[in-house]
Amino acid sequence: MFGYVMPHKPEMKIKEYEMYRAYYCGLCKEIGRRAGNIPRISLSYDCSFLAMLLSSVGEDLPQVKLSRCFMHPASKRYYVATSEFMEYAADINILLAYYNLVDKYKDEKQLKAIAGLPLLCIAFNKAKNHRKNEASYISECLKNLSSLEKEKCDSLDKISEPFAKILERLFDFEPAHKSKKNIREPLRWLGYNLGKWIYIADAYDDICKDIKNNSYNPFAVLYNIKNIKEFEAQADKIKERARFFLMYCLGELAKAEELLELRHNKDIIDNIVFMGLVKKTEQILKMGSCCKIEKSV
Repeated sequence: MFGYVMPHKPEMKIKEYEMYRAYYCGLCKEIGRRAGNIPRISLSYDCSFLAMLLSSVGEDLPQVKLSRCFMHPASKRYYVATSEFMEYAADINILLAYYNLVDKYKDEKQLKAIAGLPLLCIAFNKAKNHRKNEASYISECLKNLSSLEKEKCDSLDKISEPFAKILERLFDFEPAHKSKKNIREPLRWLGYNLGKWIYIADAYDDICKDIKNNSYNPFAVLYNIKNIKEFEAQADKIKERARFFLMYCLGELAKAEELLELRHNKDIIDNIVFMGLVKKTEQILKMGSCCKIEKSV
């Protein structure tokens, strides 16, 4: 459930792309600084967006530095230096990555998950210690989600609620809105709708794989689909249902973003919200499970 929140690169200026990449590289460095190099494999685009958004509603300009990276030793790269926002996003990245691997292990017994869990275990415990409240809340919401999936919930709105509540909570980072209380609710609403969008986009993207593996999928349950032929017979109807849900979430997300009074990186965040997420939605709806979505580990 990672790797969907990305910019639409063709519409970015060079300086905007460099700044976006500086956040991505900065988050990678921050994960390494706080948890070691191995957990850097968990780096996600989604948490890079979290870091950028939270820092962009803050008072201070981000510090951008230039250095080499062991992943790209040939040339120096710009990166956003450590800050309370980068530290927070790094911890959240590790927490979500670990829980995601746990989910994949429970549901699909994936070898990647089995191999990845020990590699992230120490980093997860460190992040959990730093963010006790967030870790506890994520765990509780994921338990609710697991219960709904075991019950074979057939409501898209209900099944996406736990993940929406997770992101609603994670975007409510007090240092980001402490001086501007009026943006707290827009931040929460943005996170809430982004969470719903990610869950349903991921469900639609995985529907064929889930049907083949006999795994839970809300669309398969909703339309009583047991095999690929049944899916193909109702594919257009399912696509329209998914499109309506996803575009509604993006509409609400965009309304929230417009209320944030962004101090920095507005053009980049506008690109992600108004173009990147829309393009990703179109890509998923067009290709479904056959699409090779660009994902981080």
